[in-house]
Amino acid sequence: MPQNTEEIELATREMLSHLASIAKDRSEFADARVDGPRVIFDPADCEHECDYRVEVEDDVIWVGWSTPDRYLSQSVEADLVYTGDDIDDLIDEELADQESWVLGERLAPSEHLRNEEKRFVFRSKTPIQAGQGNDETAAHLLAAILAYDLAIRQLGDMKEEED
Repeated sequence: MPQNTEEIELATREMLSHLASIAKDRSEFADARVDGPRVIFDPADCEHECDYRVEVEDDVIWVGWSTPDRYLSQSVEADLVYTGDDIDDLIDEELADQESWVLGERLAPSEHLRNEEKRFVFRSKTPIQAGQGNDETAAHLLAAILAYDLAIRQLGDMKEEED
């Protein structure tokens, strides 16, 4: 386990790079790239401007979905209110279907906010701290992003149009 700030930052950067690398091989994503303290995943086959993210903030690693489109965010939120579904339960169900909890734990309850980039965000805090990064950690974070993808794509205007 890394001890000092430099070791923690290096381990975190290496884990984020590995995460982006393994995500690029997944058909669910058009692209995955490291951008500072985050990995941004562009969903494949999605007509909306949105992405999934793994972000390091204050030594905590978060997973989530974001969009600059207020209408898209509101449509997802409205669908949750209308159906009575809970985003945390939907994500947990997807993780359970993958038989992959993040380090054996559930994600923290999600937050819905507008961030400093003026993007609308659903995100969940993981039990992973910066510097805990390794191949297994990256696989757990990828599972969490895939769970977000599966849950969010079924909501609001993210749903595929029916013919």
